[in-house]
Amino acid sequence: MVGGAIGYWAIERDWSFLESLYMAVISVTTVGFGEVRPLSPAGRAFTVGFLGANMLVTVYAATLLTSYILEGHLGGAIRRRRLERRLASLRGHVLVCGYGRVGRSAAARLADARIGVLIVDNRPEAAERAQHDGFPALEGGATEEEVLLQAGLDRAAGVIGALATDNDNITLALTVRDLRPDIPLVCRATGETEARLLRRAGATHVLSPYDIAGARMATMLVQPEVLQFLDVAMEAGEATVRLESVAVEPRSGVAGKVLRETRCFAESGTIVVGSVAPDGGVTVNPPRSLRIEPGSTLIVMGDDAQLGKLRDMLAQGSGEPAQSAQVAAGDAENGE
Repeated sequence: MVGGAIGYWAIERDWSFLESLYMAVISVTTVGFGEVRPLSPAGRAFTVGFLGANMLVTVYAATLLTSYILEGHLGGAIRRRRLERRLASLRGHVLVCGYGRVGRSAAARLADARIGVLIVDNRPEAAERAQHDGFPALEGGATEEEVLLQAGLDRAAGVIGALATDNDNITLALTVRDLRPDIPLVCRATGETEARLLRRAGATHVLSPYDIAGARMATMLVQPEVLQFLDVAMEAGEATVRLESVAVEPRSGVAGKVLRETRCFAESGTIVVGSVAPDGGVTVNPPRSLRIEPGSTLIVMGDDAQLGKLRDMLAQGSGEPAQSAQVAAGDAENGE
């Protein structure tokens, strides 16, 4: 239309530019209005060429748009745009790099725990399967910095390396550590040598699916009841009892208190089955004389309602020392 307006304005010298633009608009839209003014022979020749060019552009645009829709490009563009908006909104999510058997299991467990998950895989079929399973998926190499940054590594809470080969997982660990030195990184390894290399590359934790499967098989044979209890305790979703880690913040009501002095665990119905000190020391079945250090982590067992009540009490600062008479009575009943 702008080109037609310029053409009319240049050919018909006595026309204003607004008249020329109006003539171009009614010609392109084929509304059937009359000419603004009588056209000169040169103007009529220009009109023929102008309308012919517009017909070619219209046919080409319609063909291109039809092909775009029929070949699925439009749907793909819409999905990519939707994924970009979803990626931009993710906070505190976990990147699961590799959607094979290990990655699928990890993503499902994280989803059961109501933790945001983003799948990163360079195989189109794996990314499509992840989307079919309800997970947002970014198709691209997880070992590439650009892909990890697009996946929101700077806003993520953790990374799981479940790529197909140990070399890819090692490269992933090096890349993640270069971009986010502080983020927890869990990787799979096929052997002890590869596990050592992954730890050197910066992996926080390294697991071997084969070692885990072998240990479970042996435990299932000799102590099936123990394994059944652990499965129930570790299962998310509709489990009646679960194990959960509770970080002790410096401002928490239990920080600096002796375990026997706190009332939030008894009132919520939860049981403290372990403690991880700030230096990494682990205490199993901690005694009631254990002092809860700020920065430590307590492993607590209970059902969803009990754990929810405990979280609420800790958030409200509940956990102050109980009355001395009650503590003494409780100690006497427990023979302490």
